Amino acid sequence: MSNTWVLVAESSRAKIYSTDGDLDALKEIIDLSHSESRLHEQELTTDLPGSNAGGGSSHHKYEDRTDVKDQVHVDFAKQIEENLEKAWNQGEFKQLIVASAPDFLGVLRKVMSPNISKSVIREISKNLMQFDAKEMLEHLRLHR
Repeated sequence: MSNTWVLVAESSRAKIYSTDGDLDALKEIIDLSHSESRLHEQELTTDLPGSNAGGGSSHHKYEDRTDVKDQVHVDFAKQIEENLEKAWNQGEFKQLIVASAPDFLGVLRKVMSPNISKSVIREISKNLMQFDAKEMLEHLRLHR
């Protein structure tokens, strides 16, 4: 069991790795994807009450509604947090490094439980999802 996990996330995908404290290697343990986050807002709202798929002028039933795309991102962040909380409760990690696209990092911070927030030893406000494990390690070492 590793005491340090690394969460690499963006709004539609996240990977969680285990590592030793010296960042010698990363072992992927969880891969999450969220297909709704890849949809355009129009595709997410077509079936909502008050939507008008036929065009023309209409009045929306909900004038003061939360941006649907933002809510989809919050839902994915909560899914990530639930995975982390379960692992934390089972003693699978003690420390967490978070690397995320800047906008999604803010969403993650808002949904993190106190246990998970306290376990974060480092945050990297950068999207590292496109990198393989070796390149990711280099970025993690640079941002110590």
